[in-house]
Parts: sequence; structure tokens; C-alpha cells
Amino acid sequence: MVNYDPKEFTIECYIELLKRAVNKFRFLEYSEWDKCNNENVVFWRHDIDFSLEKAVEMAKIEHENCIKATYFLLLHSNYYNLFDRNSLGLVREILSYGHSIGLHFDCNYYKIQSILELIDWLTFEKNILQKLFNYSIEVFSFHNPSSLTMAFSENTYAGMINTYSKHFKTKVNYCSDSNGFWRFRSLDDVLNDDSINQLQVLTHPVWWTTELYMPREKIINLIEMSKKNAIAQYDHALLTTNRQNIS
Repeated sequence: MVNYDPKEFTIECYIELLKRAVNKFRFLEYSEWDKCNNENVVFWRHDIDFSLEKAVEMAKIEHENCIKATYFLLLHSNYYNLFDRNSLGLVREILSYGHSIGLHFDCNYYKIQSILELIDWLTFEKNILQKLFNYSIEVFSFHNPSSLTMAFSENTYAGMINTYSKHFKTKVNYCSDSNGFWRFRSLDDVLNDDSINQLQVLTHPVWWTTELYMPREKIINLIEMSKKNAIAQYDHALLTTNRQNIS
């Protein structure tokens, strides 16, 4: 059983961790992965599995702290639709803060078994994102990594940098809050470790809140908010088109 402390996942705590990271590391774009020398460097990344609204909140905080991160977009999320007009606006807001976007790719969606299939579908999704946002997609991350995806360890596929390449797995330390808790070492612990000079940090915006909740509660709150927003959009659509709203 994980010893979970919700105080570790507040927005206030996140800002403090950011400030500590800035004092210790130089923040790099993934395109600079092969330009690391002996300096302390960090690749700061967010996989957006659940909420673009939370991602915008985090993007603004990072911008205010002079940090540029990479936000990875999932085309098959059960919780947001990138083709929705509101979603397009939220992603563009993230870009307006100076951040980068990448592709969050779900191998299981296509039941991929070979490198050729991987490259084919990566190219397909890359082109969609580039068309949607008029933005060059240069990096991807795997959604729900498995033994299969970990076997795809080349530096690049389909012209995009692989965040789970052999280089990142063997040369760069990794810290992740997947599922709402620190999967390995906590970011606090990692930032205190002076032996670490190359680091990749993965956080998911949905897990960082102003109030104290357990991870499952955060998802329930997100779903309830999405429900309210959907109802409000329905009501607004009927109102603006002068149609009856029968309930």
C-alpha cells in the first residue's frame, strides 16, 4: 500500500518544487537531448491524460516562474476532445505561455506489434496535431508504458524524439507522479540528491490541487465539473438559438 500524503500534491507544493528545480537545473527542450554536457539539466514534461483546464493552470504557473515545459496531448482521451473548440483554445493558451506540445501516444489503441506499425500510426497522429495547431511536433511520449512500448527504444521514430528511448532510460534519471503518487522516488527526494545531474520529470496536471484530496477524489471532482460544463453548454446553445429548453 502506498503511503500517500495529499499535502505533497498541492499547487503550493508544486510551486515550491519548481523554484527548487530552477535553482538546481537548467531546463532543456527535448530537441536539446543530445547537447547535455556535465551541467545539471532537466526535461520538464506533462502528459495530459485527463484535463486541459488543469494543464492551462499549470502552464500559467510555470510561465510566471520563467519555466518552459512540454505538454503531451492524447488524441484518445476519455476525458477531453482535442477537436472541441474549447479544447483547441486551451491548447493554444498553453502555447501562448511559451511552452511546447508533443504527442502522447497510445500504442494499445491500435494494438501495435511492430516498428512499422508504430511509425505508421505515430506519423498519422503527428500529422493531425500539426494540422490542428499549425505547430511542428518533434517529441512523443507513450501512454501507459508497457514492456512492449519499452522495447521501442530508438532515439527517434517518425521524426519525433522518443522520451522513453534507451538514452533517457539509461542516462537520465526519471521522476513520475503517475496515478497520483510518486511511482519511484519523490520529486522532493530527487531534488535533494546532489548526485543527479540529468533528470526527466513527468507530472500530470490533474493531480495538483489547491485543496487536499485523494487521487480518486480528484478524478471524481474532474468528472463532476465536466458534467456541469456540458450541461451549461447545452443550456447556452438552446438559449442563443432561441429554442425551448424542456426539462
